[in-house]
Amino acid sequence: MFRYLVYSWIFSSSLSLCEIPLAAAVIASYSFDEALGNETVYGVDASDEALWASDMARGPGVQPSLGSGTFSARQWSRSGLDMEDYFSFTLEPLPGFEVTIDQIQWNERRSSSGVRQWLWRCSLDDYTLNIGGVHTIPDNDLTRHQTLPLPSDTFTRLDEAITFRLYGYMAESSQGTWRIDDLRLEGTVSAVPEPSGIHATIALLVLFSILKRNRARQSDLETTSTFQDEMSG
Repeated sequence: MFRYLVYSWIFSSSLSLCEIPLAAAVIASYSFDEALGNETVYGVDASDEALWASDMARGPGVQPSLGSGTFSARQWSRSGLDMEDYFSFTLEPLPGFEVTIDQIQWNERRSSSGVRQWLWRCSLDDYTLNIGGVHTIPDNDLTRHQTLPLPSDTFTRLDEAITFRLYGYMAESSQGTWRIDDLRLEGTVSAVPEPSGIHATIALLVLFSILKRNRARQSDLETTSTFQDEMSG
């Protein structure tokens, strides 16, 4: 029975090597369609069934502000980056799943005295490094569509929670607002693959070792039984 189970595992592991990668899709989205803009937090609209997505929230350094159909804030830093001034959300794949995040897309709009620069960071490095550099916002109050491609060497096959923060700063006034809308993340969520490759080789070696040990034990039992029969005779 044990041998059958090990063979079955090895066979399924080899099949996983031939799986076709899943196409990227929207794995979580925040539309804010019914928002007033000044909610303390605002829930996700949709997410992959194997992915948990938190509410959208703000950092402690900014305050909610009105902005119909958006998620808005004021009191942004008027100088350099303030680590408490941000919008944020968290993604976490359910047990047995992993997530690859390809890019983040969203709309943003500043008031005439709002922030002039923004950047993204995440919890994987404790919000130390910028993702995709620093970006400057034109000095107007138009709505802009932004796309942030994520490096594959960092955001591929994550099986742990990750929090993203969108920082804004260099506001022209403390009352200047900045709002986000229609934020979505594109990528894939998939089951963690069964062990393969070297793991399958190790499994074979373990199987052969167990079979060899069992044969040796069986041989010892037969020898002992024969010796006892001869002694009793």
